[in-house]
Amino acid sequence: MRNSLWLTGFGVAAAAVLGTAGTASAAGSVMDHDGPYTVNTDISAGYYTTHNPAPDCQWVRLGADGDIIERGDGGNGNQTVRITSQDTTFATSHCGTWAIDGGRGGPATGPQNGTGSFGF
Repeated sequence: MRNSLWLTGFGVAAAAVLGTAGTASAAGSVMDHDGPYTVNTDISAGYYTTHNPAPDCQWVRLGADGDIIERGDGGNGNQTVRITSQDTTFATSHCGTWAIDGGRGGPATGPQNGTGSFGF
């Protein structure tokens, strides 16, 4: 079954999420603003952590066909997500700064195994 974009505010901007890149440096390791980031161009694959996101923090990982691979919303405290090199886009809203988590042991290149931000 095909998932649809669900993020408030992102639903209206679905074309932007799928068709434009964020302004981060090429293959960077930090996402410091809301919006979409193109994987392997704007950001590198890997485990990313954000500290103290707002209660309305929302994020989504998208595949090449625009389907949702994984999503997260709400919550308090740190959130961690695994972005793989097969993902095409990662979009974030109200989550603060995401930074690559070097303690996870290298890049994330394979398929997602586990539950994403709430356990691996």
